[in-house]
Parts: sequence; C-alpha cells; structure tokens
Amino acid sequence: MLSVVIPSLNEADSLPACLSSIMAQETADPFEVVVVDNGSIDGTARLAEASGARVLVCLQRGVVYARQAGLEAAKGDVVVQIDADSCLAPGALKIIEDAFIDPQVVAVLGHVVYWPGTWLSKIMEIGYLRSNTLTGRWLKRPIFVLAGALSCRRAALLAEGGYRTDLPHSGDEFGILRQLGRQGKILWAPAVIIGTSDRRFRGRVLRFLLVDLLGHTILDRLVYRVGWRSMFGRRADVR
Repeated sequence: MLSVVIPSLNEADSLPACLSSIMAQETADPFEVVVVDNGSIDGTARLAEASGARVLVCLQRGVVYARQAGLEAAKGDVVVQIDADSCLAPGALKIIEDAFIDPQVVAVLGHVVYWPGTWLSKIMEIGYLRSNTLTGRWLKRPIFVLAGALSCRRAALLAEGGYRTDLPHSGDEFGILRQLGRQGKILWAPAVIIGTSDRRFRGRVLRFLLVDLLGHTILDRLVYRVGWRSMFGRRADVR
C-alpha cells in the first residue's frame, strides 16, 4: 500500500490542485493520502478532509517535522512525498507502485518540473535531470534529491532514524539517499514527473541564492558535518 504524505502550511490556494492530481491517479491497490497540517489558519484541514484525505496535525512548525510526523503515522509500506504546491503527472503513482514490486528497491526518485518557470528554476531543473540521469546510469543511483519527489519504504527510512529533525532547514534531504542506500536500491525514475510552483524563485533570486541555498543549506550542512548541530533554530515555515 502507498501512503502519499503532504506537509502543508497555509496552502489552501494550492492544495486542492495537488489533491486532485493525486486522487485521479490509478493504481493496482488502494492508496491513502495524508495531509500534515503544520499549523495552518486558512482552512487547509477542512479542504483536505473534504477531498477524502486523512489529516494529521503537527504543531512543531517546519517541513522536516511535518514529514517525520507523516512518516510515523503512514499506514502504507511505501511513503510517497509531495509538497502542497505540487501536482503529480498522470500515471506517476502507478510507476512508483510498479517499481516497489522489486523487494530490493527501497526508494524511487522522480523528476521535478517547475512552473511557470523562471530562468533560475529552469537551470536547476535541467541540472537536476542531467546529473541524476548520468549518475543513475554510471553509479546505478541518483545523487541529488528534492524531498518532494522522493518515495521510499517506510520501514527502511525508519530503520535509519527517519529525517534529520536536528537540521531544520534541510533535514528532509541531507544524507537521505546515503541513509536509504544502506538499506537497498535507489531508482532514478524521470518518468515520475512532479510539477511544482516556482514561487520561491520569483522576485527573490538573490535571497534564494544567498540565504536559502548558501546559508540555510550549504553552510549549515558543513557546520552540521563538523559539529553535528545546525547553525539555526527551528525553521519557521514550510518550503
């Protein structure tokens, strides 16, 4: 069984399209949809329940905490991650479901397409696709992960301790492929397409490059490698 887990914070504007794209998926076995309400005040929980999703409340604000809560509460053997501002392309869940028929496969990584797309988001999109395609061919596994495009066996990730909740800005991505790789095979599946909003790039390119990418991600991970602690406190919003 698949569990599609969606962390959401005040995303009632984008959540209906996300849920609609998921509910329209066809799979051999039933799947559940879990929306982790991360402290919304805009009716997110009501919208999710009306769409047939199970709503889980996570009061500790931050996407890494919401993902961990969803991982722990999921009923399925496989957890499919997607963000509330994203949509699954038709047929994506069936590809994921079929990939996990192989008992050695512990994770499947899909391809993210940004829309409508800025010059920066398109560069990242192309780099992500080409890098993972090459490493998937040569190393038999992708090397770059975007958390909203990863599906994994629940037991495998829990066996590795789950997400790094002590790394608030990128603990849902940092080291996760290495963790899962210890449990089995990781597949790069570019046919699993996730369309996602480019809103974090629009009008804030310098902030994204200097604060989000350089500070919150690269430097924070370097500090974490040395001192096993983040430079920052808990993240205050969902990416």
